[in-house]
Amino acid sequence: MPFRTSILVLITILGYSLRCCGQRVVIPKWHAVQESYWAFSLDYLAIDDSGRFLTDPFNVEEHWQVLPYPSRISLSRKTTNSLSYHLLASYSMYAEGKIVDGQPLSENSDYWSVDIHSRFHLSNTLGWGRFIDPYLGLGAGLNRVNKRNQLTLKAWVGALFWVADQWALQFSSTAKFSMTSEGTNHLVHSAGLVYRFSIE
Repeated sequence: MPFRTSILVLITILGYSLRCCGQRVVIPKWHAVQESYWAFSLDYLAIDDSGRFLTDPFNVEEHWQVLPYPSRISLSRKTTNSLSYHLLASYSMYAEGKIVDGQPLSENSDYWSVDIHSRFHLSNTLGWGRFIDPYLGLGAGLNRVNKRNQLTLKAWVGALFWVADQWALQFSSTAKFSMTSEGTNHLVHSAGLVYRFSIE
C-alpha cells in the first residue's frame, strides 16, 4: 500500500475513533447515581415492639402492629454526594392482645412518631444505581409509644427500586433505641411508594 494511502487510512480511523469517544453518553433520568432531587413517599408500616424481636422476629400474628392503610409520609432531599435528608411523620395503633414489652396489651393504644434522619446511598459504591439504590441511615425522633413519650435514636437499612423515571418502590427496616428509662426499643419495617420530583 502506498505511503500516502496508508496515512489517509490511519487519519480516517483515528478521526472516527475520536468522534466515537467524544460523543456524550446519555444516562436515563431514572439513573439514581449522582442525581439531586426532592422526593415524597407514602409507606405501610409493621411495628414490632414486643421486646422479643431478636428471639422471635417473624412472629407476625402476635408481635407485629400493622394497619390496613399507609401510615407514614416523608419528604426528602437527595444530594449529588450520595446523601439524602428526610423528615417523616408516622401513625399506627397497637392492637389489644398483641405482645408489647413482653406482655399482652389490655387495650388499643396509639403510636405517633416524628423523625429526622440522613441516609447514605450505596449506588456509587456498588454500581447498582440504574435500578437498585440500597442505603444505610442514622437519625433521631420523638415518639409516643404505648401512652409514653420518648426520644429515640434510629439506624436503618433499605433499598429503592426505580421502576420508572419518577417512581420507586421502597423497602426498609429501622431499629429505634429509646433514650428514656421507661421507653423500649422497637423495630419498624416499611414498604411504600416514592415519587421523585424533577431531577436536577
